[in-house]
Amino acid sequence: MRRNRRIFPLILLIFITSHIHAQPLRVGSVHYPPFGQTENKGICPDIWQAISEKTQLAFTYEPAQNVNQTLHTIAQNELDVAIGPISITAERLQSVSFTLPYYQSDIGLLIPPAQKTLWDQIRPFLSMAVFTSIALLLMILFVVGNIVWFVERKANPSQFPPDYLSGVGNGMWFALVTLTTVGYGDRAPLTTAGRIVAGTWMVVSMIIVSSLIAGLASAFTVTLSEQGSEAFTSLEDLRDRRIAVVSGTTSAQHAANQRARLTQTNSLDEAVNLLKAGQVEAVAFGKPLLSYHLKKNPELTFRISNLTLATEDYGFALPINSPHLHTINLALKELEESGRIETIINTYLY
Repeated sequence: MRRNRRIFPLILLIFITSHIHAQPLRVGSVHYPPFGQTENKGICPDIWQAISEKTQLAFTYEPAQNVNQTLHTIAQNELDVAIGPISITAERLQSVSFTLPYYQSDIGLLIPPAQKTLWDQIRPFLSMAVFTSIALLLMILFVVGNIVWFVERKANPSQFPPDYLSGVGNGMWFALVTLTTVGYGDRAPLTTAGRIVAGTWMVVSMIIVSSLIAGLASAFTVTLSEQGSEAFTSLEDLRDRRIAVVSGTTSAQHAANQRARLTQTNSLDEAVNLLKAGQVEAVAFGKPLLSYHLKKNPELTFRISNLTLATEDYGFALPINSPHLHTINLALKELEESGRIETIINTYLY
C-alpha cells in the first residue's frame, strides 16, 4: 500500500510533464517589421523557428496585437510565448518572464532633413574669420607696398612715383600680383634692395597664401558643420517638443520622461504620416525599425537623428514560472554562440 502511495505521485508528475510537452505552445508574434511581419516572417519568427528546431517544441501562432496587449495576454496565461521587438524592463518583469536578450537596440528620433536657406549658404563667406583674413592680408600688402616704394622711389620713379599715395598704391599692386603669382610685369624693382625685398616677399607670400587657405577652409568647415547641426542634440532638447510615438512602446515612455509633448499613434506608419504632415517635429522609435522603414520607403526624405534616447535589450516574453524558460534560454544561447542569431539579424537589417 505504501509502495503504491509513492508510485502514484511519480506517475502523476510524469503525466503532467508529458502533457505539458505534448501541448503545442501558443506563440504570439508582434508585427513590427523587420522583427515581425505578416505571414510570420522576420527576425523573431526566424529565431523562434531555429529555437523550435533545437528544442523540438511544437507550437502554433496565435493572433497578437501591440506589445502591451500581448504582454497582458501572456500575464493572463492566454499565450505561452510572445516574440517580437519586446523591450525588457523592470516594470514588465513584474508581470511576465523574459528570455535572455537576443538583440540590443537604441531608441532614436526620425526627423526631417535640415532645410538650408539662401542666408545659410552665404553666411560662411561673411564670417568673422573671412573678414579677419582679408584685413590681415590688406595690412601685409600695405606694409610690403611701402617697403617696395621706399627702396624704389628714387631709382625707379616711373613705376613707383615719389608721390606717396601713387607710389604705395603701385607698391601694393606689385605685392598683390606677386602674391597671386600672376606677375603682369608692369611693375618690377630695378634696385638691388628692391629685388631682395621682392625675392623675400615671393617666398613669404607662398607661406601666407597656404596659411590663409588652411585657416579659411577650417573656418568654412566649422561654419558649415554648425549649419548642419540637428534640432535634437541632447535629451533636454525634447522638452515641450511635439513628438509622435506608438502607444504602449517604451519609446513613448522615454520621450515622456523628457517631458516631450506626445502624440500617441497606433502604428509607426501613422506616426510617420504625422511627421510628413508637419504636425510633429520627430518620431521616437527603435533605431533599427526606423532604419528599416526608411529602407522600405525610399521616397521619404527623413533621416535618423544622432541622438539616442535610451538603449534597451529585446527578449521573448513568457508567463512567470513558465516551465519552458530554461529550455528556450539554453537554445538561444547556443544559437548566439554559433552565430546563427547574428546571421538572421543581418539578413533583414543590412
